[in-house]
Formats: sequence, C-alpha cells, structure tokens
Amino acid sequence: RYIGKISFRELRLQGPKISPPVGFLETELAIGKNQLHLPSLKIGLQRSVLNLEVNLVDFKNPRLDATVKGTVFGDELGKLLKISFLRRGEFAMQGSGHYEPNAYTFSGTVAGRGVHLHSTTFDLQKAAINTSFHLSQDRLALRKISISALGAKIIGEADIRQWKDFRFAGNMNGLSVQQATGLFVERPIEWNGMASGPVEVTGKFGADGVRGLIAKSALAITPGFQGIPLQGNLNGVYDQQRSVIELGQSNIQLPHTQLAVSGTLGSLLNVTLDSTNLDDVMPALRFGSSNGEASELPIRLANGSAHFKGTLSGPWSKLEIAGDLSANQLIYENILVEELKTTFAVNEDGLYWKGLSARHGDLHIAGAGELALSKWKADGSSLAKGRFDVRSADLAKLKDQFGDKELPISGVASGTVLLDGTLG
Repeated sequence: RYIGKISFRELRLQGPKISPPVGFLETELAIGKNQLHLPSLKIGLQRSVLNLEVNLVDFKNPRLDATVKGTVFGDELGKLLKISFLRRGEFAMQGSGHYEPNAYTFSGTVAGRGVHLHSTTFDLQKAAINTSFHLSQDRLALRKISISALGAKIIGEADIRQWKDFRFAGNMNGLSVQQATGLFVERPIEWNGMASGPVEVTGKFGADGVRGLIAKSALAITPGFQGIPLQGNLNGVYDQQRSVIELGQSNIQLPHTQLAVSGTLGSLLNVTLDSTNLDDVMPALRFGSSNGEASELPIRLANGSAHFKGTLSGPWSKLEIAGDLSANQLIYENILVEELKTTFAVNEDGLYWKGLSARHGDLHIAGAGELALSKWKADGSSLAKGRFDVRSADLAKLKDQFGDKELPISGVASGTVLLDGTLG
C-alpha cells in the first residue's frame, strides 16, 4: 500500500467539447493491490472548486465510483464547455457517479443563483435554478427543474441529447408581459399582464450559442400591477432561425378594447378589433417604431365605438392597416362622423377607401377616394382625390366648417362631388 499527495498547477484541460482554461488539481492518494483511493481530490479553475472522493478498482478493466460536492461559476463553466450564452452565475452541485469501460453515469442536484444568459436575441439576468440531473454518455436529463426569473416561476423537465439537441417542457406562472418583451428588445411594451401556462422550448447548442430555438406557449393572461392592464389568452411560437413570432388564435382585452388576432408579427396579422377608445392601440405603434415614438392616430372616438376586421401587414416601421371598418361618433381631423362604414387601407403615407358610407346629421356621403398623409397625419398641403355622392348637405353648415364664414350661401344640396387637389 502506498500513500502520497499530488498537486498540479497551471493545469490545462482539453477535449473536443471543451476549451483549455487554466486550472489546478490536488489530492491525497492511497494505492493498494489493483485499486486506487483518492479521499480528497480537489479540482478547480480560478474560482470554481469541486471536491471529490474517488475509488478505482481493477486497473485492467477499471471501475470507478465517485462523489462530488462544490461550486462552479457560470463565466468559467461557459468558457470550459464553450457555452457562449452562459455569462454569469453561481452553481452549487453535489452528486455521485459510476464509470466502467464504455459506460458512465452521474446523478445529483444543482442549485444556481444570479444566472445571466445572453445571446443576440435575448438577455436574461438574475435568474435562479434548482434541478436534479442524470448524466450518461449521450444524454443529460434534468428533472424537477424550478426556475425563478422576471418575477415568474417555471416548473418542468429537460433533456439534452448528444450534447447538442435540447428540449424543455414545463409550466410557467406569473410572468410579466412587460419584462418578457424586455428580454428581446431594449424597450418593453407599455401593456402589462401576468402570463401563466404551458411552455415548450427546443433547439441546438453550438459554438456560437443556441441555434434553431423554437419556443411554444399557450398562456392565460391576467391584468398586471403596472402599465396598461392586459388580459386574455395568447398562443404563440417564437422561431429564432426565421426571427419571427407567430400567433395562433389569441384574444386580448385592454381597458376599452377587445382584440382577436392571429398571424405573424411584423409580417401579416389577421385582426378583429372592437373598441371605445383607440388610444389603447397606441402602445403597439410606439413599440414597433424605431425610436419608441409614434404620431397620434388621425381618428378618435367621442363616446362612440368602432369595429374593425382586417389585416396588419409589414414591419412595424412600415405598418399598413387594411380591412372593413364600421364606427359611430368618429372624429377625423376634428370632423365628427356619426356613422361610418368603409373598406380601407392606410399607412403612414396615405389613406385609401372604397364603399364609403358616412352620415353626419342629415348629410349622407357615399364614395371612394384617397388622401395623402405624412407620418399618419394630413395637413393643408395633403393631396386628396375622390368621387362622392352627397345627399342632404346643409350648405350653411359646410360653409362655416370648411369655407369662408362670410360667404352668403345657404340651402340643402345633393349631387356628385369630384375631388382632386389639396386640402388647403
């Protein structure tokens, strides 16, 4: 029997799945007949340290049993295993393992705190995680996962196969919509609700971080404590490779607005909207703009209501809205429209409509046309073109609102109006 000590400094670890950071190793050892005992093996990097006890028997056909306990820091672990998105964190680990030729297993628990995950598409900080694990040659199984982040808690399980493909499935409770959007963009949306429900995430680990990430959810949303209250249900899929968020049939309720939506954000959304205050939709326009600002909508409701069924297409910076609109008590550029029905398309450069039917008092207008806009607004230099059938127009009222109030004109007119020029 031989007893001794071994110590290595400036130790570099290398392998196909690891990079070679500098570490250290020290241990007491006892060598007996065809066996080796390491009662106090210590392996570490600069701050990360693992304490192990190892028993090895049969040098020709080795079988090894080990126990481990220690702390690993996220930045060092990320560099060691080439996990570029793991930036920080402190992980306490304990477990035991067994090795024999062509097979090994290792099981235990991990508790992490202060975890920071960052990639080109998201940034998650100050997360905590607890899980049990079972490691074999081609699979890492994580069970009883508990993740706390952004004020939410996620319970689930995960599998990583061939150190490449991963899948997580679980349930989330109490996620702030504002904080969740803040993971992917610098400026979170002003609406806020608390989301809960099942989630599933799949993807692949690579040298450049996570690739092919797909996240699916079917969430129920209750009003949040800050921001504009939001509630309803949201069914969505985030596809990292295509950089898109696809919505299944989802229903959202804002303070004065109900919204049913499906489609692809930034490309094409199918929307049905009922509202008594269109200011509810302004956060979406500000969220999508390049500077977090958006001009006020050119229309508003004065104790009225609006129903819209149509599409939102294009990126938010070049948004186009098209579909069928019916409304009452609608104000456009300080003009009150008591009843309105039309099929229209509008973007920041222009408004186009057909099948227009509008009423203001006894005045009825039907027709089609277009109006040039500048950043969603019209002014005196805006070009307008259209054909309108007018019935029961009170000329005195029109004169007072649009013309020279001193002009001696009165009466009721009906006929066809052709418009081609500027508003001013």
